[in-house]
Amino acid sequence: MQSFVISFLDPKTNLEVKNIDYSFKVTYSSSKMAIKDVKNQKTPAGIGVQIVKFPISGPINISIRMRDPINSIKLRMGISIITITIYLSFQIM
Repeated sequence: MQSFVISFLDPKTNLEVKNIDYSFKVTYSSSKMAIKDVKNQKTPAGIGVQIVKFPISGPINISIRMRDPINSIKLRMGISIITITIYLSFQIM
């Protein structure tokens, strides 16, 4: 098993941004088979932790989709939100 600690930081202050809604998906690069796929995760303290069990070794892709908390407030006022997606690739041994 592997733990992934995800910190959401304000690039101007380098402080953690609280109350981020995000999804976390891990797939094998070769087959796109989902190893873990969770949605609607919350970060009350600005940090998320995901634990992933890898049945086999090999290259993986990680996708983290999050909503901008400032624009999430605008959503309540009828304005669409911004979704940011980050893609990472790793080799699991």
